[in-house]
Amino acid sequence: MIIRFGTDSYLQGLASESDKFDGRLQNKVIPINIRKTANGTAQCVLNLPVHLRIGTLFKCFAEVNSSADLNTALASLEACERIYDVSKSSSQFRHRVYFLLKDFSVCQSVDKINNNMCFPV
Repeated sequence: MIIRFGTDSYLQGLASESDKFDGRLQNKVIPINIRKTANGTAQCVLNLPVHLRIGTLFKCFAEVNSSADLNTALASLEACERIYDVSKSSSQFRHRVYFLLKDFSVCQSVDKINNNMCFPV
């Protein structure tokens, strides 16, 4: 899920009006494609749009069909070596399990929620 372009701290402080406009809240869900590799493991492919100046703040989640599947999803994600901070949703999206990717930076929102950040190159 793309939360916004830019970080909360930058947008509240140093951002230009143009950056503030670009950095408005999106919460846009984009898919993560999963491919099976030759050795039988799964490879996730995330096509993340990255803002050229201020980067992209995002959070990954898995959505299951029922509450009974939540613990299975939680255990599966916790077993992945490049995933951490796995947690069940505490919002109205009860069938989601959120997680962070080790390959990206982490930024904390004003609500003290950790999210991944992809800075521009």
